[in-house]
Amino acid sequence: MANMGVVSAFLVVILHVGEPKIVGSSGWWWSEICMLISKIAVPYFFVAAGFFLAGHINEKGWWPKEVLKRIKTLLIPYIIWCLIWWLFYAPFGLYADYLHSREFGYSISLFDSKWLNILGLNIFQCPFYSPMWFLRALFIIILGSVLLVPVIRRWGVVVLAMLFVSYVLITPDATHKNEWSWMLRHGVSLFGTFWFSVGIFLRMRMDDIKVWLNKPGAIIAMFLSICILGANTYFDFCGVRVSFPLEPFFIGLCLYWVFCFISSGEWADYLTRNTFPIYLLHSFFTFTLGITFFRNTDLWWHLSFKALVSFLLSVLVSVLMRRYMHSVSKILLGSR
Repeated sequence: MANMGVVSAFLVVILHVGEPKIVGSSGWWWSEICMLISKIAVPYFFVAAGFFLAGHINEKGWWPKEVLKRIKTLLIPYIIWCLIWWLFYAPFGLYADYLHSREFGYSISLFDSKWLNILGLNIFQCPFYSPMWFLRALFIIILGSVLLVPVIRRWGVVVLAMLFVSYVLITPDATHKNEWSWMLRHGVSLFGTFWFSVGIFLRMRMDDIKVWLNKPGAIIAMFLSICILGANTYFDFCGVRVSFPLEPFFIGLCLYWVFCFISSGEWADYLTRNTFPIYLLHSFFTFTLGITFFRNTDLWWHLSFKALVSFLLSVLVSVLMRRYMHSVSKILLGSR
């Protein structure tokens, strides 16, 4: 699973390289293909979190132990990195306010209740450092796992079906314009709860699941996912958005065939150890590169290089932090 974590971390970087402006440009085609594939990344992280948590649910006092552990590994890094990002972004935001004659501090959430977003304290809105929504949602789900685990243990398939229907029907339009929709997808996160529950269910039924992991099934799943990818690209080109209803099916199929095909041998330690740091650090580089060297999001190679360079720089900074700031990095990286 460590190998898949590295792949998912790179896919998260791709998600944040920016959106093309011109339909039909090379960057647009690149984005259509890579962005949809990259949507398997965060669901995988939820599945993995549920899978590993389910390995402890038969231990005495498992829930308080998990909550305490996640305070250290999720909540503390969440607060620290939200603040670090705000301090990093503040000069750029203030300069933008000056250029566009906006009120001082408008772009860095200093007014009204927007300051709550600096530390991501408002679950109806995205944290100021947007990738941190995942850490917040996962921590909330961990808090609710004391109720979630027993019902999955007793009514597993029924619970998954109900969560799936909620995920598909209740939160299809998770935009910032609709705060309730956004909260249900990225705040409390029915989206995350479903995939987290899938991870718990897989761990509980591991012996049964192994029977279904085979290459013929993976080939069929790959073919179906390619069909969905092609259909999504075609409809997007025609101006018809169909990605939300197709998304959960595409993600499930992709996760299945990737698990079947990905190498079981563990990759280099400097990669597999840095999955979480890559997630925390990458936006600092995608943002900086996006306003300097790779500004044109309509060119596929700008997007490609931005993703690759941001990924490699995140790995490099993580390695340097562990080597030269060991004590500090343990706090910043959640003891990872």
